[in-house]
Amino acid sequence: MKYLKKITSTSEITQQEYNVVYATDTDVMIKKTKLPNIILYYNDGTIQKYYDTPKMTWDMIKDKPYKYGESKGVQLIKAELLDGTTEIDSAAFAICKNLSSVTLADSIKIFRNNVFEGCNALTEITFPQNVDIFEDSMCVSCKNLKTVTLPLNITSIENYMCNSCNELKTINIPNGVTYIGTYSFGGCFNLTSITYNNTIEQWNAITKGSFWKEYVPSTCIVHCTDGDIPIS
Repeated sequence: MKYLKKITSTSEITQQEYNVVYATDTDVMIKKTKLPNIILYYNDGTIQKYYDTPKMTWDMIKDKPYKYGESKGVQLIKAELLDGTTEIDSAAFAICKNLSSVTLADSIKIFRNNVFEGCNALTEITFPQNVDIFEDSMCVSCKNLKTVTLPLNITSIENYMCNSCNELKTINIPNGVTYIGTYSFGGCFNLTSITYNNTIEQWNAITKGSFWKEYVPSTCIVHCTDGDIPIS
């Protein structure tokens, strides 16, 4: 017959590494509170919570929208991608027409293509300042998007990045950008100013894809450190 040993101190307990349930602190065993890193909110009051989930994908959304075509995912209204999230998959939120708020943690380093395509209720997006992969068509056809804060360390603005963002009025181009892709700001009818914190010479040296500013007003001004120039 085996007898259980009476424990008089937590120093007699060996805690496994990466134990997410319990921790010891000054001879007290504490149950940890495990927090979700992805939280999705719906207009019917439903809240989805994902734990230890580094990658946000399209099929995690309740009543999923089609990636292309008519949306069925109209219930998603808010998404919080918190610390511990590292990647957002292609078209993860595409055609979520009622998504009006999104929080993106600094831990997210990979943004695949078309992540926010057709998210018409979004008015602003702030991306993490340092990313590893930032693909094309990120905010395409976000009809009411007014403010976009791009990652500071990107070197290219990929094709169709903000194409058909009708309400976009201003954009800051990160200093290290050397390429602005095809149709990246095409169809931004209300774009009035671009801020680029380098010289006019450096702006002119940026390789620009075909139709990158299609339908942008000719009155749009590019503000550089040594002066302003028209976009045309």
